[in-house]
Amino acid sequence: PTPPPLPTLDVTASPMATANPYANDPCVNQVLPDVLTGQKIKIRIYSPVDKTINVSVYLQNGGTQSVCGYRSYVLPAGETLAINDLVVGCYSIWAWDPDPKDYFMVTNGTTCMNDSQVWKFDIFPNSSIKLNK
Repeated sequence: PTPPPLPTLDVTASPMATANPYANDPCVNQVLPDVLTGQKIKIRIYSPVDKTINVSVYLQNGGTQSVCGYRSYVLPAGETLAINDLVVGCYSIWAWDPDPKDYFMVTNGTTCMNDSQVWKFDIFPNSSIKLNK
């Protein structure tokens, strides 16, 4: 017996534009100053990736601090990045491998951090950056 053919739909998918959440943010291209004033926070970012990757930490506008912008870091293979000179605020963390052969880019979304703990994040190259509680 031959199964009947499956029905088909006459549907054409068209690409949808994705809004850039930072499009109107005046700080998106601004580098954070070397010295920040305010309550310091401690961040640890672990990379299980077996090669050096790039990490960017972005302090969003609108917190109690008077500055916003980003800092970039190079994270060696399998290492932990310790950052002890940022201030209380809401941060987006990005990690990526710029090598086209192994390219990935992940983020944590946004995490608002205070000085109550050491904020530990783990990079999952095919998924996201997750807060390690």
